[in-house]
Amino acid sequence: MPRAFTMAAVIACAVGYACGERGGAREAVADTAGAGSAPAGVAAGTPPGGLEDWVDEITAGTKELSVHAAADPQAAQRTALDLYVSRQEYIEMYWGPARPLHPPGGRELGEAVLSAEQQFHDLLLVLAVPPVDTTKVRMATDSLAARLARVVQVARSSGATMIPPGNPAKGAPEQ
Repeated sequence: MPRAFTMAAVIACAVGYACGERGGAREAVADTAGAGSAPAGVAAGTPPGGLEDWVDEITAGTKELSVHAAADPQAAQRTALDLYVSRQEYIEMYWGPARPLHPPGGRELGEAVLSAEQQFHDLLLVLAVPPVDTTKVRMATDSLAARLARVVQVARSSGATMIPPGNPAKGAPEQ
């Protein structure tokens, strides 16, 4: 599938999300809107924690997405989009190719991040095409979990920094 079509579908999902109802679909996504500003060197809106926390949150949030998609496809789509925007985009921002926490010469990590990103796009597309095929959703979420696990494995083995410097650990009290 051409990347331009994939990105157009992701944008369409975002517009649909922004214009649609937001109740009930956010249980799987922790609230990332803090009262204060981001610490120095940390992008605004960055959720607490780091790579492993965000991968765990995406994996947990998408694990039962095929079941939810059968009952309420729009809520499942919003949940996936929330996780994409509030976690996956930050993974790409910090650990993608030529990004701040990408180790020098660590081409494999950048490729793993982009592979997970593409799989997330594929999941969003599966959720956007009615009627939602729950078997395809399950296959897409399983593939996403595997690709994200690969990102963590490559990041660890390459010596990448796992939490953005200055970012609070997940569960740390707000200052």
